[in-house]
Amino acid sequence: MARVARLKWIWQAPRMVLVVVVLNHRTSFAPPDAGDLQSIRVVHHAAAPPSGASNFDKLVRTEPDREFVARVAAKLPHCEQRAVLELGFGSGQEALELRKQAPWVEITALDRPAESSKRSCPKSFDRPGRRPGELPASSFPCYAPNLQKHNIKVIPHTLPETLPFPDGSFDVVFSRFSLYYFQEEALAKLLTDIHRVLRPEGSLVFMIKTQENLKISIGKVLFPRAKWHSLLQGAGFHVQLEEPERRAEAMWAGKPWIFEAVRPRGQHLISEIDERVAWLAATATSDDSWAVSEILAQRKQESEVLLPQFPCAPDY
Repeated sequence: MARVARLKWIWQAPRMVLVVVVLNHRTSFAPPDAGDLQSIRVVHHAAAPPSGASNFDKLVRTEPDREFVARVAAKLPHCEQRAVLELGFGSGQEALELRKQAPWVEITALDRPAESSKRSCPKSFDRPGRRPGELPASSFPCYAPNLQKHNIKVIPHTLPETLPFPDGSFDVVFSRFSLYYFQEEALAKLLTDIHRVLRPEGSLVFMIKTQENLKISIGKVLFPRAKWHSLLQGAGFHVQLEEPERRAEAMWAGKPWIFEAVRPRGQHLISEIDERVAWLAATATSDDSWAVSEILAQRKQESEVLLPQFPCAPDY
């Protein structure tokens, strides 16, 4: 099944920022990227300013990306039974934050099994000096027990191998910095597999670095934005890109690209209705203004969801 894409672009020195939302049936395309590179492996790691580098490891290991998790939680209707999958949970901070923001959902998180059960826990996920194409050290044995303690199901699994789930298992699949270690063919198959495990109303939300973030992405396979757009479309997604909110706590690394791939049933019809109502409101005369008001009131009633004051499930 297909999904959508609207794109907005913004420069935030020294790198470009993007959010991508994928919806059904309606697509507008991004401007072409400069240059003809289809992919690039980053070999050299540029030094970061001392003030940012000194706190980078601590921030990555201990602080969840709450804004990113909020984007995931926004796609999970309050108190409705939903299933969520995280690809590459790392320290588990995002999964734990999602448990706080949406305590009613069923969360499954997977990551690579450790090469050895005797290895020590990693000090950093993205340690400088990693060879190009080398995956970060597995953090599965270090953080899986804590996730399980918070009622999060953990599964050892190495991407981009076929996901060990039946078709239509999840409402949301999300990933933060786990999808840019693979060459084009493997990545295309993985995106198609993610599409397979999503339900008809499911969403894919992920964060990556692109060729616009070269200075901090050693060991990764980077594609231009247009290539990501093409790969998502090839997997059955329509891509919509939105400008993210600016974060005051943005680190020296600069903000990466966020892609949201949504699969809501009938969303394209709702969007068309909204557009027609907006046009009618703009062109209405005094004689038919009552009809416009009535349509707007009905549309508002249909779209509003009143949330209870208390969570429908206990905090874990």
